[in-house]
Amino acid sequence: MMQLSELDFRVRYTKTPSNLTLENVCFELPKIDRKLLDFMEDNSTKKDPSIQMDPALYCSFVEAMKKECYTRSILELWNFNRKKIRSLTKNDIVNQLNNYDSK
Repeated sequence: MMQLSELDFRVRYTKTPSNLTLENVCFELPKIDRKLLDFMEDNSTKKDPSIQMDPALYCSFVEAMKKECYTRSILELWNFNRKKIRSLTKNDIVNQLNNYDSK
C-alpha cells in the first residue's frame, strides 16, 4: 500500500517542463461534503435533488461547490493519508476491504 501511496504522491505533485501538474489537466467534479452526502442518504424522501429542485437553483448550487480532480484509488479508503497508510498492517488492509460496504 505504501508503494502505491508513494506513486500516487509523485503523480499528483510532479510538474512537467511547462510547469503543469495533475490538477491542471485532470477532469474535475464538484466535491460533495461527506456530511451533506450522509444527510441526503438518510433523507427519508430519498429523492434526487437534481430532479426535485428548480434547475437554475440546482445548477447554481453545484457550480458553487469546490471542485476536485476525479480519481479512483484504493487509497481513498484511508483518505490518501500517507501517515495512516504507512502504519497499516496487512490485517488492517484486509479488514478495511472486507468491511467497506458495511459502512
